[in-house]
Amino acid sequence: MRKEFVASALGILLFAAGSARADLLYTFNSPTGDLGTSETYTTGGVSVTARGYTSANAASTLWGKSDPVPDENGLGMKFGSDNEIDNSHYVQLDLTDVFNKLNVSSLTMQIGSVQAGESYRIYGSNSVASKGTLLVSGSLDLQNISLPSVGTYKYYSVTANIGDVLITSLAVAGTSKEPPPSAPEPASFVLFGIGAVGLLGFARRQRRAAALKLA
Repeated sequence: MRKEFVASALGILLFAAGSARADLLYTFNSPTGDLGTSETYTTGGVSVTARGYTSANAASTLWGKSDPVPDENGLGMKFGSDNEIDNSHYVQLDLTDVFNKLNVSSLTMQIGSVQAGESYRIYGSNSVASKGTLLVSGSLDLQNISLPSVGTYKYYSVTANIGDVLITSLAVAGTSKEPPPSAPEPASFVLFGIGAVGLLGFARRQRRAAALKLA
């Protein structure tokens, strides 16, 4: 009985701790086509809003691209034959809701449609319609890019340095700021366990005494 109680208590505690995890993946290949100047993507009740801009910070139209070729899926801009992000445009991802709801430990982005000779840049900012500070430069297709200085910036912008590219995905790792489902505190489990074991022992002693009297 004691072992069963301890196992049950530990299970509830582990569930309460585990339920606070909030690892989210945003993929940007749906919806497709003309998205207007902004589009909101929601996973697990947490939203990321994408906005399109020219290099002069004027609003510009986003494009959702879906293609049978794996690296040709993602978020681009509506212009030209490729509908991708070139060096005269950028897409800014607004992570305000993410940071409001989660304690974020890491952000990992993938950039797609990076052909030979092409490259991209990722910026961090705390202002809408401003690329801000250069954080990452790269030229590898579908690479897992760990964004630095997590928690410093609420907005991340992607532009091409050479050629044109797509934002394929964003992975968020962290824990929810919302309290986990209510469960007794560990101290309550201990006290309850001690009390339950004590009562069981007392009941056994009473039964033994009664049996001896009858004998």
